[in-house]
Amino acid sequence: MGSDFDHLDYILATHLHFDHIGYVGYGGIWKLLEVEGFTAGKLIDRDAGVWNDLNHDGMYDSKEFVWHNAGTTSGTSERWMWYATDPNNAARLNREIAIIGSTTQIDLGPSVTVTVIESDANGAKMADGTTDVQGNHVGETNAPSENDYSITLKVTFGRLDYVTGGDTDGEYASSSYGYTYNDVESVIAPRIGEVEILHVNHHGSAHSSNENYVGTLDPDVSLISCGYDNRYSHPAQATLDRVLATSKVYLTEMGDPNHDYGDAIFSNADIIIKSSDGVNYTVNGDPYIATTCTDPPDADLSGDCRVDLQDVAMLVSEWLKCGLDPPEACWE
Repeated sequence: MGSDFDHLDYILATHLHFDHIGYVGYGGIWKLLEVEGFTAGKLIDRDAGVWNDLNHDGMYDSKEFVWHNAGTTSGTSERWMWYATDPNNAARLNREIAIIGSTTQIDLGPSVTVTVIESDANGAKMADGTTDVQGNHVGETNAPSENDYSITLKVTFGRLDYVTGGDTDGEYASSSYGYTYNDVESVIAPRIGEVEILHVNHHGSAHSSNENYVGTLDPDVSLISCGYDNRYSHPAQATLDRVLATSKVYLTEMGDPNHDYGDAIFSNADIIIKSSDGVNYTVNGDPYIATTCTDPPDADLSGDCRVDLQDVAMLVSEWLKCGLDPPEACWE
């Protein structure tokens, strides 16, 4: 990237919590763009709502927000909406609401597909099995956690599939702070399917990575972002046990030092994934091979889950072996 690196093609605001977007006016995404001088090609955000400057003073108060998809709110979320939905910032932020099912909203090149799997708790129900988590629940008793509205992305490069979902929840539970967790993971697991690499939801929280979710995705590698001896005891032991049973686990740091981490690897820094062909990949230098894709394109002769020059070369070679007959005659 170099010392002159000052542009980000995409910024993803998974949900409106301090540790994922920062605090407007002090740090995070705001500081990156407004203080550090970075520019953004596109900001992908969830549809929490909008700020309307009713008294035209340029400042916000809680009465000036129209919430679209929200449960619990905070100073972090209010300041973000004030900043992100201010028309005066539109040209700098290039903000777009995440479009579920889109494979073009984030374009990382012809060999990579980024699919928006979930946003704003689409399709999720509360514990009663009837009430949508989606929608405006601000001010309600036992309103949904902000985590329930997280954006989930699936990145596919050849056979290699990687999924990341912010703080997405995977159980029905009530918090001592008066809000609820809702099982969004079981809704989105079928949309994702099997993957090679799972970025574990919510730092390995006990409220996430349920048995159905981990079993459906069946990752070969699981990544957990957490801090050493954090006050939330992330990752939970039950979550560790589930992902250790199916995958090699890498953590940015050890969480609760009293937990059993099995053969997990502590990076004590960033966890770096590399692949040049969508089949062979490394995690912090450790080699892995991606499994065969489940739905290859019809013209994928090489078996790398994409159609490229290698497939064209193989097709021409087969045609030449066939004596230059019409192509369809070679496969009769």
